[in-house]
Amino acid sequence: IENYNQIYELKLKEPSKENVINAIKILTSRDDIEYAEPNYIIEKSDSVETTSTQETYSTNQWGLNRINIQQAWAKTTGSSNVKVAVIDDGIDNTHPDLQGKVDVNLSRNFVDNTSDGIQENIISCQGSHGTNVAGIIGAKWNNTSDIKSVCKDITLVSLRVWKTIIKNGQPEDQLIMPAFVSAMSYCASFNIPIVNFSAGGSTKINAQYTAINNYTGLFVCTAGNDDKNTDMTSNRHYPSYYCYLDNVISVGASKENDRRPTPKDWGYDSKGNAKGSNYGITTVDLFAPGNHIWVITVKNNSHYKSGTSFAAPFVTGYAALILSLYPSMIAGTIKANILSGVNKVSSLSTYCKTGGIIQADMNLKHPMVFEAYYNGSHNMMINNVTNQSINLYYNSSLVLENDAKNWTNLHNVNSKTLAPNQYTILNISGTGDTFAMSYIEGKNRYISYLTPVSLTYKSHIKYLVKPLSTITVLNEFSGYYSLRIINQTSEEKRLDYNKYTCSHSDAYNFTNLNNIYFTNISAGDYKDITINKSSDSSIALSLSDELTRNIYCLSNISLNSNILIETNTSEVYYYLSLYNIGKVNNEWHIQVSNPLNRKVDVKYNTYLVSTNDAKNWQNLNNINTATIQPYGYIIVSIKPGFWFKNTVAISYITSPDERRMITYADGLTTGGGINSYRTYITL
Repeated sequence: IENYNQIYELKLKEPSKENVINAIKILTSRDDIEYAEPNYIIEKSDSVETTSTQETYSTNQWGLNRINIQQAWAKTTGSSNVKVAVIDDGIDNTHPDLQGKVDVNLSRNFVDNTSDGIQENIISCQGSHGTNVAGIIGAKWNNTSDIKSVCKDITLVSLRVWKTIIKNGQPEDQLIMPAFVSAMSYCASFNIPIVNFSAGGSTKINAQYTAINNYTGLFVCTAGNDDKNTDMTSNRHYPSYYCYLDNVISVGASKENDRRPTPKDWGYDSKGNAKGSNYGITTVDLFAPGNHIWVITVKNNSHYKSGTSFAAPFVTGYAALILSLYPSMIAGTIKANILSGVNKVSSLSTYCKTGGIIQADMNLKHPMVFEAYYNGSHNMMINNVTNQSINLYYNSSLVLENDAKNWTNLHNVNSKTLAPNQYTILNISGTGDTFAMSYIEGKNRYISYLTPVSLTYKSHIKYLVKPLSTITVLNEFSGYYSLRIINQTSEEKRLDYNKYTCSHSDAYNFTNLNNIYFTNISAGDYKDITINKSSDSSIALSLSDELTRNIYCLSNISLNSNILIETNTSEVYYYLSLYNIGKVNNEWHIQVSNPLNRKVDVKYNTYLVSTNDAKNWQNLNNINTATIQPYGYIIVSIKPGFWFKNTVAISYITSPDERRMITYADGLTTGGGINSYRTYITL
């Protein structure tokens, strides 16, 4: 077995379903085996194809104009030193638009375990899907076919993982999972920095996740063509679901009018399943042109195709352009630049994490790059590989990873200015395992940290952009703390905070908080707040916008700003905030706050109900409707219930995934106390 094969493929003498299950039980019981699972076969997602006669670049390649690629081309058209792996069904390197663009020696066929991953692909893969994808990324310019790609100069690597079989008399491509795992490990072994994978499915496979997680380059994949909200557990799409990793980008498809394609555009497959770009504000990062995309095919043909398969290559190509200008930029930084630079459009605001379409204008918000090397003798070499000066801040002692990434508990911070392409040697001591460094650009602090620091060549650099990286304790009095919160992002944020100190668990999860206040902080601005002391010792803060909520738990508070900051940014659902004002004329007055930057229509029961009915939104007979403005609130009156009914029920419907976000509360007292709980129901 070659060194890039990370898993074993076992063949049973009697491959029945029962024997497979028994074999998995035996294997997973061993301490030296991480996991065992079936050798899954995944069918390739359908694309939508429309034939057309050849047209000129300006009319048939609308996608390049839409992403403002000309601005990027003014700075770079790519570099042949940048390698991009197309993990697919192979590339036709004999096509006039791809001749000389594919590294034949580095390409491989992992399906048949041969090194001729080019020519054999032409014969065995009639769909030419990999050729379609490769042409968008790096087809030749100024050729007779009048096709232009994202990158004029690039080196493509063909890695075949699809196998064509005959099913019901028709050819069908199937993904061989061991081949995919080997291909990913191969990319890591041969330092291929970018992978395009225009495929996916609904099956979660441990081997696939492990292979992607072990790869440190940028992995660009498709969101899928099932016309589903993949934020919902039942609709999850893999591997795009793993876009929470800092090196994975999930790409949806957009139309010429910046809208998401639906079955009205792509129709239905042969089984009656709806076709359209998948979407989700947590599982799709951004959109890219993927409707009526002019592609090249085998045998020197060209025509239109649609699908997220053809949206992902636009992102892959732009990543390659960035890497051609900044050869040492790591995957997390490339991703941060691509996502922060999107063109936000209202038609996609609720369909993806960024709410927009890729903009390949090379206007990078995070262009700074460090290289770091450790020689094992307390010497750390830091190299500024950009064309700009950097004011570097670093801790001269090694620290814990949590302190490095949150820039806290640092007692030996020094600074040094590095000129463009200059390096410096730093003496680093201490018993920790992580080196903490950062720089400030404008009002933003960008944190990079190396963990674990070791003798390995170029320790793994982790890159973070802290959305709330300055929390200062101004004063501590007998009854309260005074804090200054600085919003170091480029957008206005909403700050929610509990007026009293609370338990560590409640602060970390932002739950069971009875005295939540909120305020808006403009970009680069700050707000001073006071937190009253109670018997508990943690402070709960939350910074949010429409798309993300970052929760901060503060403990170990002192006047020296020695604050332990723990962050919790898990899958986010937005709920209404309830606060009990008090009882007037035998009715409870409840303040209901809207956490979104858009107005919502809320429903509430005018009488107290049972807890079970409130959280399941059932048996409610006195429902009223009210509208709450963005970040606003209303006061509602709730009458006493009957027969021990003591719970407030209120909710609203999200868009477009149609979830009923339910907030219910009990424990009402005249002192304002309230116990809030949350759940949701998918309609």
